[in-house]
Amino acid sequence: MKTRDTFVAIFLSLVALVFTVRAQTLNIRAIMAEPSIAGMRAEGEKLSPDGRFLAFFWNAEGRMPRDLYIASTSDGALTKLLSPADLPLNERPQRNDIKLDYGLETRDEFVRSRENQIGN
Repeated sequence: MKTRDTFVAIFLSLVALVFTVRAQTLNIRAIMAEPSIAGMRAEGEKLSPDGRFLAFFWNAEGRMPRDLYIASTSDGALTKLLSPADLPLNERPQRNDIKLDYGLETRDEFVRSRENQIGN
């Protein structure tokens, strides 16, 4: 009896696993569906004005940041347009005039003393 129960439990686990793997395929219906408990949901879905394409953010590994995809509404063809690795690095311009800015309109004693400490 125990071996039969064990067999049934293993069989049901395998059936559940098969349905879980099948549920991870991405198509237009899945993109526009409600959030799923398993996996990352597509975000920022926008339909083109002519209704032929759907643009959205998604990551196949389920990690942030997401990639930009476009899908055809007629045949569901999926194309990755942009990945965060494709973007240039956000380099800050070098500043020669270093001043402390605490978001204050008026400079109080604390701000003036800190500026004097760094030589401004």
